[in-house]
Amino acid sequence: MPIKYAAQGRIPVFTPLEKAPDSRRGYKSEVSAGGLMPPAFPAKRPVSLTGFTGVCLIFLLSSPFVLAQDRRAFNFAVMGCAHMGVCESKDYALAVAKIKAQKPDFVVFLGGMVDVPHGGDVDSVWRKFDSITARLGTPVYDVPGSCLWGPLSVDRGKAERSEKCFIDRYKKRYYSFEHKNNLFVGLDSDSPDRPGTAENGMLSAEQLEFLKKTLMGAQKFDNIFVFLHDSRWMRENGLKWSAGLSPAVITKIKYVFSAKEHFFHAENADGVTYITTGSPPCALRRASYPVLFHFLTVSVNGENATVNVVPLKSIPLENMMSGEDRKGEKGGTDRKEGRGRRGVQNYQLNEPVMMDSIERKAMLPIGPIIKALNIRPGMQIADVGAGVGVFTFPLAEALKETGMVFATETDMKMIQALRRDIDRKKYKNIFPVGVSAEGVDPFYKGRTFDIMLFVELYHYLWHPADYFRELRPSLTKETGRLYIIHFKQLPDFNEIEFDDFKETLETLKAFTSSPLFLKLGAGIESFVRNWRGNNVPPAVREKIVRNFNSALADPGLFNDMLTLPRRPGDGDSSERGKTLLKMLFPRNLELARWLIVELESERVFEKKTEQLTDREKNYLRRLNKALLTGAFKMDKLDYLKGAYPLYAEKEHIISEMEAAGYRFVREHAFLNYHYFLEFK
Repeated sequence: MPIKYAAQGRIPVFTPLEKAPDSRRGYKSEVSAGGLMPPAFPAKRPVSLTGFTGVCLIFLLSSPFVLAQDRRAFNFAVMGCAHMGVCESKDYALAVAKIKAQKPDFVVFLGGMVDVPHGGDVDSVWRKFDSITARLGTPVYDVPGSCLWGPLSVDRGKAERSEKCFIDRYKKRYYSFEHKNNLFVGLDSDSPDRPGTAENGMLSAEQLEFLKKTLMGAQKFDNIFVFLHDSRWMRENGLKWSAGLSPAVITKIKYVFSAKEHFFHAENADGVTYITTGSPPCALRRASYPVLFHFLTVSVNGENATVNVVPLKSIPLENMMSGEDRKGEKGGTDRKEGRGRRGVQNYQLNEPVMMDSIERKAMLPIGPIIKALNIRPGMQIADVGAGVGVFTFPLAEALKETGMVFATETDMKMIQALRRDIDRKKYKNIFPVGVSAEGVDPFYKGRTFDIMLFVELYHYLWHPADYFRELRPSLTKETGRLYIIHFKQLPDFNEIEFDDFKETLETLKAFTSSPLFLKLGAGIESFVRNWRGNNVPPAVREKIVRNFNSALADPGLFNDMLTLPRRPGDGDSSERGKTLLKMLFPRNLELARWLIVELESERVFEKKTEQLTDREKNYLRRLNKALLTGAFKMDKLDYLKGAYPLYAEKEHIISEMEAAGYRFVREHAFLNYHYFLEFK
């Protein structure tokens, strides 16, 4: 059963309890190992007549002070990452109604409130957001920021349009304001393509100067609150951004609020409490911290400030469990012994936004794939693991209102989404089917199919040969065909990973004195040196991709990387491999360590390409792909593939399928990132 909270749903989080002179803030919060504790209250004592008279006298004498305190008492609300445009507007409307019921003096949003990564119109989503926000009837402040699904992004036109919508409404990207003797500072941690802005929420030099000037004389305020989308840089560099500020100001900074990550979390660093409160109503990413749809209320009374979490829906138990506690649930870590398909979900790929993203559709061009299937009217087709129907609907179109596409899926949320789209688009030849994640579902055994399509599903199968052997009778004899589209372990680079090439060129400009840069060739060298941030022509893009792929076979790339010059923020250390470590950490570090040891022991880095064995070439290619991906931050493919570690090679898949009784027909070789294999 879900855990339900009372109507108000208030959970005391941080409540100042007593003076702590040695604390930079001046107050301390009580936190137990079991969770966040409510404030302690003194026990009741008998009150004598003399004592009662004294209390009344004190109250009368101090009433002007009490009135002054009341004038400084208020509350405001904080929320981030509603992701309207991806998540449903009715959920945001629920949040607005609950926030309004708290009667806040104002509301602060922490970015990520509107996102349109695929489909839809940017302006119409913003207008809908405005109409719901207007119901608050109170001032609203927002800071820039978009989660953009990690490296996945909307196309540049939509991103720029959404940014303009933000500026049209909120006018400034960073600002400050005062309210009842409190100072509020909104910062821009997420500006795209702005000079002086780096990764990890870093603030530009211009903005840091604004922040210091704003806080310079701020000791007169009761409290200071800071808001931004991504607080990682401030949290990790507290002494840097606060350098030069007086202790009297530092102790006034109560909280730094941020979103970006989709969970609730709070921590103290250098006397400042950093609260993460990303709260999308739809599941966008699995987190290691408790996930819940919520907002915060902050109650202020003089120098006291209390933060409360207000849940907006009942909280499923699994959302309150960390990743370590998820054993036994679908997608958890304990796999039962047995045959067939095991429901170990690649969480990111199973999310609608990931499955229907621009990048994934570029990797899996739907038109050419459908054409290669040679579909004829009247066919019975199984789209196995259909997800949100990326291939289901084009398959149905190819049948020309005949036959049937059976869209099977183990995730009932996907089935529900499919049903909504089928009704909306009025398709008559699509039948969504919920199937078991264990073994071959009885649904398949009861019918035969002319085509069975498995897209990015093979790696979920616990024992593929057993699974496909049991499935074999479900494929029409003689004429039936089964297709497997599966990630390649080590694909070449492609333009998808470079996005608009601007970040790649900015990185190359920082490396103009390195051997890596000199290997690009005269044409690219000249273009990079003279590039001023304008668009990159197709011929140059093509040559950059070609040169990067050539570098995959270069035994000297490893040593070239060791000599890369330090960039701003790399620190002063000149230790061998420090730059290399920055490139590889954390995703490919362990793999790279193993590869480096293997290749150094065989003196591969000293050989010429033609002297390498096939095994050495394969290992070298893996290492160089990790190095270049890290150096140029091209990790879109990692996000699209998810964290699943095991992707079989083509030869292994063919061998398993032949063992299950199938005949390999051909490979359709037009996909860059996938094998596209046909069996009968």
